[in-house]
Amino acid sequence: MWWSRPSSALLALALPLALAACSTPVARVPDIDRDRAKAEAAVQAAAVTDRHGFYRHGAGNPITRDLDEAARIAAVGWPILTSGTPLCSGHTAYQIGGLFETIHDVKPLQNLWGDESVGLDNEAMTMAVAPASPAERAGLKVGDVVLVVNGVTLVRGKGAVDELYQALDRPGPASLGVLRGKDRLTLNVEPVQVCRSRLLHNRWSGVNAFADGKAIAVTSGMISFITDDDHLAAVIGHELAHNMMGHLEKQDENGKAAGRLGTFLSALTGAPELESHWTKVGERAYSRAFEAEADYVGLYFSALAGYDVSKAPQFWRRMAVANPLTITHASSHPTTPDRFVALEDTAREIAGKQARGAALVPERK
Repeated sequence: MWWSRPSSALLALALPLALAACSTPVARVPDIDRDRAKAEAAVQAAAVTDRHGFYRHGAGNPITRDLDEAARIAAVGWPILTSGTPLCSGHTAYQIGGLFETIHDVKPLQNLWGDESVGLDNEAMTMAVAPASPAERAGLKVGDVVLVVNGVTLVRGKGAVDELYQALDRPGPASLGVLRGKDRLTLNVEPVQVCRSRLLHNRWSGVNAFADGKAIAVTSGMISFITDDDHLAAVIGHELAHNMMGHLEKQDENGKAAGRLGTFLSALTGAPELESHWTKVGERAYSRAFEAEADYVGLYFSALAGYDVSKAPQFWRRMAVANPLTITHASSHPTTPDRFVALEDTAREIAGKQARGAALVPERK
């Protein structure tokens, strides 16, 4: 059997071989002071017993509340995408600062948005316009339906938003054919260069945000949970760092490298499940390190956009209260005390560079 003693010894030797073949973080993140992390863990544990006032409570019409969430994502995220371009070399795109969706993009609120009086259907509707963005300067309004870009009619349905972003992803002026109520308008807009990531509004109630290499999604639960825009900026900066540092691609590469080792071990041991096992081992090999790197680099993105990064560590106290297990348990992510301490050190590092007038560029190994 594959778990016999010789095979077990072989498998024990396989882990360092798999790790050696993996892609690793490149930023020089702060070392964690264990005494400070232990003291912070005590602070967070005490806060769990005194939880209160952790959620924003939207009022009024649910459509209005939903649009308010989209507006906040756009308002906080757009400066991060535009100001962060010095750190996104080779990973930029052209955008105008609007959030667009069709009826296919608003799950699980399709019944709400599908009401005929609302107007959301198979065309790309403007759900948010970032302040001081090209979209705002062009006069684009929430509720405007974009039908045409540079004289070309967009497809209808699930591909409408993708096609809109692709049509605008180029320098120079563009014309938008817009339906506003019953009026057809032509708006002139000029996209600007930003870090290559779309901002997305996810209606899940869980407190989360995530990146897929091309986009940054912030959930309704996260928007309700975060009361401070400086905290939201740290979250969006963190997800942008995942995209710009290529973490998803590195995890995929690590999984494939370890999977190849698993294939070899399967041939030696006769255990076919080793390939999928080692693929998962490779994908998870540096997950906590990648999260720590995203915290570190992400805070630089927040600072470049003018947000107060000294507030960022406090977000992890709030997260500890919402999920006390994270105070002591590290799975794919570092513990909340470790993240608090590392962000404190990163914020001080950034403040020192700002005081010296030095470039806000993350340190590398």
